[in-house]
Amino acid sequence: AAFKGKNGNYTFLEQEISDCSWLHKVSSNRNLKELLPKGFGIQSFIPNLKDTSTKEAVFYLDVAIPRHGTDTQVTLKIIPFGMHIKSDSLLIYNFSEYDKRANLKDAHNIQQALLILSDKGIEYIYKNKQCKLTESDIKILNRYELNEDKKVINMFHDELHKLKNIYDVYSKIEQQSILLKWDKNKARFIIKEKGNHIEPISFYKFLRSDFLKYWMATC
Repeated sequence: AAFKGKNGNYTFLEQEISDCSWLHKVSSNRNLKELLPKGFGIQSFIPNLKDTSTKEAVFYLDVAIPRHGTDTQVTLKIIPFGMHIKSDSLLIYNFSEYDKRANLKDAHNIQQALLILSDKGIEYIYKNKQCKLTESDIKILNRYELNEDKKVINMFHDELHKLKNIYDVYSKIEQQSILLKWDKNKARFIIKEKGNHIEPISFYKFLRSDFLKYWMATC
């Protein structure tokens, strides 16, 4: 999409997505910080987020490129679980499969197990109380190779804690989408309106929801 400034110069904005390589890229002929609203960032979606220090990114920005007009909706989405992107910012604009972790099979198996494990079973693994797991939950762990030895079950325990950290940040989001308006005079976007508040959900529902994507081989 092209956005015209008062001096006649154009700002170009595009988004590239590839499902096969899990590529997501937002690019422009200008620095994105120069064309997004002043001060735009993770706190535009989570105003009450006090601690923004991080070693890994958690979210990416999905941009709905307009076909007509200049109003542009941007949506905060969670980076697929299983992809590891080092960053000092919780929000990034680009990532690809090349940023993935080494244990992607584990990420897929974890997803499948979480869909059918009982809430209590998830709680016991999270609290490192596997001795309390029911026979039914143990069978599920065995099916997805998550109970082969102590090292594997400890890995699952650690990954659950990472997911809980993501959930804790996600649960503070005030709105997932923001509508931007192009300011021709300033040659940058301004916030036109903010989307609806997100309904709170439990940690267990979050693990099985569409909000949380898990990396898996697609091609």
